[in-house]
Amino acid sequence: MPDDREELMASYRRLSDAGRIEFVTFHQSVSYEDFVEGLRPTQGGEDGAGFELKPEQGVFRRIARRAETSTGSGDANFSINGRHVFKMSIGEAANPDDAYLFEEAIAGGYTLLGFDDIDWSDDRFAHREAIIEAVRIQGVTEQGEPNAASGRVQMPFIFRNWIKLGDIVVVSKGNSRFRGHRRGYWRVSVRSTGRWGLRPSSGGAVAVD
Repeated sequence: MPDDREELMASYRRLSDAGRIEFVTFHQSVSYEDFVEGLRPTQGGEDGAGFELKPEQGVFRRIARRAETSTGSGDANFSINGRHVFKMSIGEAANPDDAYLFEEAIAGGYTLLGFDDIDWSDDRFAHREAIIEAVRIQGVTEQGEPNAASGRVQMPFIFRNWIKLGDIVVVSKGNSRFRGHRRGYWRVSVRSTGRWGLRPSSGGAVAVD
């Protein structure tokens, strides 16, 4: 927040003009209908006779609706235009034994995919059929015979072949939160230990929680 009053007021006016600031007084005179939503009388009929009740959003609903439909403040230092956005997890967010994986990825500026102990950097894995065969040879058949729609085929194929220069990977924490993103240049490399073996490095990694 700016310390200078003029800068502060300039920020306030910018945010107010953008509809990102509203005032409400928490006072006994402010009703639920004013704050959330309520039925308001409007003139009914073409002849102006009578009235009808229509729902009208209060200040909270208006702000929530703007947030729901917002595409950002417009002053972000990057844009998703022309980029693909991928969502994935790194380990199990609820499993403390997997916490080091996310921390390692953030510190190293890369992300990790742990689908089978296979070196996915080999050129032949640019083709889905080669991934299917590798999974089959590896003996990973607990979930049935692997095919093009199998998760253990789809995930390494997409991760290895679809992520391109400038794309964004959002790392989720459960089903309702995200805790990091990466963007930049991608290069597939192999991690030396453990089953989390596929590691595209990127130009940046940010921890968000």
